[in-house]
Amino acid sequence: MSFSIIPQEIKQEIMNFVNPTLFNCQELRFCGRICTLVSEELKTISTEKMLCLKNIHDALRIEELVAKYKENSEDIGFVPQLFDALASSTNIYHSAVFDYQTIDDVKDIVRLFPKSIDYSLGKARCRDDVNPLWVACYNKQIPFSIIELLLKSGANPNSTIKVCAKETEVIKDCKDNLNNERYETILALFQKYGLESIDI
Repeated sequence: MSFSIIPQEIKQEIMNFVNPTLFNCQELRFCGRICTLVSEELKTISTEKMLCLKNIHDALRIEELVAKYKENSEDIGFVPQLFDALASSTNIYHSAVFDYQTIDDVKDIVRLFPKSIDYSLGKARCRDDVNPLWVACYNKQIPFSIIELLLKSGANPNSTIKVCAKETEVIKDCKDNLNNERYETILALFQKYGLESIDI
């Protein structure tokens, strides 16, 4: 709290209580040290309380996200919520609209369920073993910042999916199915995060 926003009458009482003329220099230094210690202790308490509140928020957010994106939730050992969120506004199988709230959901899912990036049981048209990275590239509603977030968080730019039962690099499928501008931007991101030289 800033001292300037304290009401004047209270500030006056404080100043009367700590009137410097009542203390010598040594006493003032001692009081200053006490105030510093109290301030540090309060900061510690405040940090602990904020951490506790964050943990409560995260627990509630997990419950909310699981309920919101529950498609294929029977797939034991995987967390499909990221895949489902990224598939919003597409004809894959999810009908929800992709909006700014969904962007926040994606960021929270990546943070709370980091292994969700490895989910690879998705299906789309003639494709199997589809992962969240492919969905993010395919869904034109997904901003490039989200694709970069996935790559930065561990998504493999060299990953593959199955197209008509044939193993195909995600980036190769992007080249064959996305407009050139989106593909070129995605290619640059993949190269930035370790895309190996492949025949595309």
